[in-house]
Amino acid sequence: MYFWIMVFLFLIIAVVAGSVLDGFKTKQKTDLIRLAIERGQPIDPIMLDKLAQPKTKKLNSKVLLVVGILAIATALGLGLSALFMGQLNAKAFLAMPGAASLLLCIGLGLLVAYRFTRDAVPVSTGP
Repeated sequence: MYFWIMVFLFLIIAVVAGSVLDGFKTKQKTDLIRLAIERGQPIDPIMLDKLAQPKTKKLNSKVLLVVGILAIATALGLGLSALFMGQLNAKAFLAMPGAASLLLCIGLGLLVAYRFTRDAVPVSTGP
């Protein structure tokens, strides 16, 4: 019971922290524009457009490929170690192939995601 409370508490803290950090970034941009106006400095329209536009970056699909390959290799390693561990303890033989199959599915999913995002268009990361 306490484990799930801690998991959900962590997720809530992560979401709130991300939102607060985004708010700080937006506030810094507006403070920069406000300071320039207060000091009477001319504001370049190109700079103003760059500050107003959300940052875009290309989705790096090679990361998906590398992590997918690593997950599949780890799944194969767990499967092989299950054979050896099964000779020592029958319960270990039952649990480890389950973990290996989960990692295998995650790795295959990452490879499918790599296949679809290989030629991805730039993705907006927010303001």
